[in-house]
Amino acid sequence: MQSFIKTITIAATLFAANASFSADLSIQIDKLQSTNGNLMIALYDNAANFPLKPVQARKLPVQQGEQQLQFKDLPTGDYAVAVYHDANSNGQIDKNEIGIPTEGYGFSNNAAGKKGPPSFDDAKISFNDTATQTKILINLR
Repeated sequence: MQSFIKTITIAATLFAANASFSADLSIQIDKLQSTNGNLMIALYDNAANFPLKPVQARKLPVQQGEQQLQFKDLPTGDYAVAVYHDANSNGQIDKNEIGIPTEGYGFSNNAAGKKGPPSFDDAKISFNDTATQTKILINLR
């Protein structure tokens, strides 16, 4: 009985350590076409919600030079990032008459889809219990 209690205690301690793990995701966004408008950044934590229901979203005014932001204290797991440059500040990604975006956009891993967004797996960034910070670069198209 004592060894069973000891095993349960060790398992609970390991579970608690994993549950409290967090890391920061730093994102650098390059290849903006102008300094107008805002960057719209969305973070997703599963394939079912990608790219429609982010777990976190940010709106960042475009500035001259390098564009960076961070999502802090993310739990262990898989994530994907989608970004678009809302150059005219209308709150949506503008598209031409056949549905191709006319404003810059990009995804983590610089993933590209065929006739639409890439898959979550193609854009996926994984945090394990040893990472404390991950930095990614997204080049807008």
